[in-house]
Amino acid sequence: MSSHNSAGTLSRRSLLAGAGAAAVSVFLDRRAVLTRMQETQVQLPADLRQALPGMMEIAGVPAFSMATVEGEGIATLGVGLTTSDGTPVNPETVFEAASLGKPVFAWLVLLLAAEGVLDLDRPLHQYLPLPYPDDESARTLTARHLLSHSSGWRNWRNTPRDSLTADREPGKRFTYSGEGFYFLSRVLAKLSGMGIVQLTRERIFVPLGMERSSYIWLPTLDGNRAEPHTSRGMKGESYNARTGRMVYEAARAAGKNLDAWTHEEGLRLLQSRNADVPALPNFMAPNVAGSLMTTARDYALFLRHILGAEGREILRRMTEPQVRLNAALEWGLGVGLQTDNGRTRFWHWGDNFGFKNFLIGEPDRRTALVIFTNGQNGRAIYERIVRAMWGDQKAFLWI
Repeated sequence: MSSHNSAGTLSRRSLLAGAGAAAVSVFLDRRAVLTRMQETQVQLPADLRQALPGMMEIAGVPAFSMATVEGEGIATLGVGLTTSDGTPVNPETVFEAASLGKPVFAWLVLLLAAEGVLDLDRPLHQYLPLPYPDDESARTLTARHLLSHSSGWRNWRNTPRDSLTADREPGKRFTYSGEGFYFLSRVLAKLSGMGIVQLTRERIFVPLGMERSSYIWLPTLDGNRAEPHTSRGMKGESYNARTGRMVYEAARAAGKNLDAWTHEEGLRLLQSRNADVPALPNFMAPNVAGSLMTTARDYALFLRHILGAEGREILRRMTEPQVRLNAALEWGLGVGLQTDNGRTRFWHWGDNFGFKNFLIGEPDRRTALVIFTNGQNGRAIYERIVRAMWGDQKAFLWI
């Protein structure tokens, strides 16, 4: 999820950063790290390659995994450890994508819109009742508003006292809202007749060969999965893994297929299992705004597809400016946009507790880069890598 939460509320990350941490610091074996880096395909600049192990130790970031796309080619690199006492990371290591799950879901929405399943500009209350039907301004909300974060909705409700109302007129200003994406996933589930787990698997993950990707924890992802770490390199707990496991076990106990898991069942489960966690979307799984688990290689398969001939038209729609952030940045449908020297680039960041991630792509050159880290200070690492390979990014000043 984004860190743009309303002030004074209890966020999901704040629930986890303290209670889930074990007092184990991360100290990387620099020689082992350099050896693993030599065995991979992505070629980092030599000076950065030498400096990264020390940077990661200082930042308390145990690992990063990354992939680049150039045309049809994919190169990958995994560096570090899944935990301070864990196994080496590789391109098949599962990370929490956090908000990097939003562009994947946005692409699916646009795919279904192209197929006529929904209209991007039709008021959403005509598909699904709004959470607060008395909010008159929200009655004009559309999928376009939610994908472009111009709905006026806040990012998340984090306490039962919070209401989900449009604080601004829809379509006028950028207001980052993960809960808007969550509501849109409910609309898609209703229109498709599928649970969001099944819909994303059948329309995205299976066709693209993303075999280690899911919007909810699965037992098959645990064999090689990175754990989150605090800013001081102490191992924490993955909320998405814990919540996803709870949902998985509840579905099995009820003899229910996880594919058909619904929002209403998620609410009932949270209310019955954990009185300390509000029964609100920010704390639920699956959650297209922040619960995607994936690998660098899998995510690169998605990026290669949307940059290629088959995905080009939908990517063109994703990268059409919808709302301006400031003098340098705009937002499209699911991605941020910036223009440098006449070239448009799309980007997004991911920010869950202990997982800091970034992607950037350039449609005209059919190139992209994605980086996942498993440390609270991971942004310090991914920014240095992106700068070394793509130059400085205006988005870094805004995130």
